[in-house]
Amino acid sequence: MIDGQLELQGAINATVRGSAVMDGLIGKRIYDQVPADETGRVSDDLFPYVSFGPMTSGDDGDQCHDLVSISVQLDCWSRAVGWPEVKRIAAALVKLLNDKIAVPGFTVVIHEVERVLSTREADRRTSRVAIHLRYRLAPRA
Repeated sequence: MIDGQLELQGAINATVRGSAVMDGLIGKRIYDQVPADETGRVSDDLFPYVSFGPMTSGDDGDQCHDLVSISVQLDCWSRAVGWPEVKRIAAALVKLLNDKIAVPGFTVVIHEVERVLSTREADRRTSRVAIHLRYRLAPRA
């Protein structure tokens, strides 16, 4: 199995950073490791932002075709009052990634939004929307 997690993460990152709509909502703040202080606290001025959550991959091919299935979670974070800001960010991100993106070394065969989950964090002021995406990629020869 050829694992395309790194290539997919890079493609998502480039797509988000290259979007004028996302730039207006979060600037260039998309992270795989969110900047935090020595206690693990994320500064209020970093919000809103998007971060990469868990990624899983598995062989989805058959005897004739190489295919890898990759699930990725993207988390949208906000400390603005209520849901509107974080849900606007999530909606824009879903719309952006619902189009086929270019993944180096792979052809995107199928891409889909599996689910979107909105939660309030334990601090009662941080809102999060988790977007679960699935991609099926075929390696290019």
